Amino acid sequence: MLGLNSAALFLAPATGAPFERTAARGWSKTESESIDAEDPLIVQLRAELTPIVLDGRPRAETILPGGAKTPSLVVPLLMRGLVFGFVLYGSRSNGMPLTPDEQVLLEAVARSAGAAYDHIDADRSHARIAELEAQVRALSVSH
Repeated sequence: MLGLNSAALFLAPATGAPFERTAARGWSKTESESIDAEDPLIVQLRAELTPIVLDGRPRAETILPGGAKTPSLVVPLLMRGLVFGFVLYGSRSNGMPLTPDEQVLLEAVARSAGAAYDHIDADRSHARIAELEAQVRALSVSH
């Protein structure tokens, strides 16, 4: 819809773990498939908890697409106030920068994704609690 040259979703499987690229468009196998949780960009995302406009300069810490596919915006995915993922968005195919309204739209999508992941996590937690309670009851009956 926005005519972006590239985008990549990175998620951390656990707190403090590297962020792993789980989906991408316009990225190849030569670009980073994971980004360390202590990468300066991630540290900045955790500090600000808001999208960051990137300046296009190469980054020593990670290998990102270059040229027209160079990421121009990173939007954090938040769950319970923590960054559990982020999306790197490239420039638009027509060369025009994203408008403030488009950036707000991408941030709203990220908020919705964070809420969806939170619901999924809560459902998994409830299922695990029910499973553990059943195991405790089974142990109590057998003793």
